[in-house]
Amino acid sequence: MNCASTDTDQFLCATCTNRQSATESDCPARWFFLHFADKWTLPVLGLLNNGPLRFSQFRKSLTPISERMLILALKKLERFSLIEREESNTTAAQAAYRLTPEGRSLLEHMGDLYLWMRLHETDILAAMTADTESKQDRKNSSNRR
Repeated sequence: MNCASTDTDQFLCATCTNRQSATESDCPARWFFLHFADKWTLPVLGLLNNGPLRFSQFRKSLTPISERMLILALKKLERFSLIEREESNTTAAQAAYRLTPEGRSLLEHMGDLYLWMRLHETDILAAMTADTESKQDRKNSSNRR
């Protein structure tokens, strides 16, 4: 992944020093959010911050996640080497999932993002509410015509 473009209508990619088009697929920041900013992937990763978990423990903690969505999230995190699956040597085949060093590193940085969101939460929610109300006002005024 590289950021080689230099057009003036582009933004500075958060992970590199070259200008990057918001539509380029090789931007590392865009790639990350495309793959990990879904409903379940980061919560699954976050649960492992306190230690290894078995599949059933995820299901209990992430209600109402479906079995299929949990499997997809775990496989994705495993494929990107953020977690690892460890098989138990007991008679019943049980597996536990744990963070890899890369996964732990990611969680540390996600903690910084979480703190930023908490710090600006009130302003962000106010802006979202104002935008929603503005759109509703425009819709109502166009309906009156």
